[in-house]
Amino acid sequence: MTSKPPKAPPGLAARGRRLWTDTTRDYDLRRDEEALLLELARTLDMIDTLEAALSRAPLLVEGTAGQPRPNPLLGEVRQHRLAAVQLFRSLGLSDVADESDDGKPLPTPKQVRAQRAAQARWGTRGAP
Repeated sequence: MTSKPPKAPPGLAARGRRLWTDTTRDYDLRRDEEALLLELARTLDMIDTLEAALSRAPLLVEGTAGQPRPNPLLGEVRQHRLAAVQLFRSLGLSDVADESDDGKPLPTPKQVRAQRAAQARWGTRGAP
């Protein structure tokens, strides 16, 4: 019998809370994986906040010498997106999102890590 998934931590916005709820419902995570999931949820919430601010701001701003330059929010959004990708990969969730279309159950992050380890160790054996 599986235990009840942990509640979403306080302070998460809609996107982060949805990710937390969906992920903890579908996967049994270790404490370190829960910590990564929390950081990912916070990162996704921050991306939403930054994108909302950017939608109200100009794409070009005036630089120190009066020259037009990209709004610094663009760089922040890009960096947060890269951080989110890394957190997804650290959790082993980046490769499983598209595999549910065939009707098979999604592998757990632990199973994905085990598959990668087996492929790294045994993947080239017996190849011509």
